[in-house]
Amino acid sequence: MNDIEKRKSKKFFFISALIFILVCAGMLMISIYAIQPKYKQHYNQMLKECLQENNDKYYIMMIQKTGDAQYCSKINRPEMTGLCNGIRTEGLYCTIGSEEEIKSCLAQLEKNPALCPEEDYWCMALASGDTSYCAQIQGNEFRKECITYAARDAGALISEEAKKDCEDKAYFYAAEMTGNKELCSKISRIELRNACLG
Repeated sequence: MNDIEKRKSKKFFFISALIFILVCAGMLMISIYAIQPKYKQHYNQMLKECLQENNDKYYIMMIQKTGDAQYCSKINRPEMTGLCNGIRTEGLYCTIGSEEEIKSCLAQLEKNPALCPEEDYWCMALASGDTSYCAQIQGNEFRKECITYAARDAGALISEEAKKDCEDKAYFYAAEMTGNKELCSKISRIELRNACLG
């Protein structure tokens, strides 16, 4: 066998080995996907959406705090970009929505809780920055979110605790979509776990 034939033989062997490795890797990936629990697709979808929403809310809160337009360009979802740009144009944004939504918007813009719709404690908290209004809100999750927004605590939206909340929501969603109530035991928040089991 001359040198040319040897080189051809080595090249053929190398290509054959590479194809074999790629085929094996592909089969392995297919096998992993096939044995992956069914709930994972729903869990991953909700987790991604929740984390993305928190990031977008973080950017909106940062533009409220700083007025820096760069935060709007970081937002992923178009509807949230519209909200962010609306906040930047201030009063123009407050012409959109129902009468109560417009009142709420103006109250927050002017930082005057007296302009809020009656018993709209969320609006009052955000307009005044006074977290004590949040105590009137039903449900621990909504109350907690109210405090975060009233205090303009942007960091809370991207904290480890916020990530854990998203994981809980993802397990709840996966349990609902698959009917697998065993997933409820993975939820750390008692209130949400009970709702999942109920």
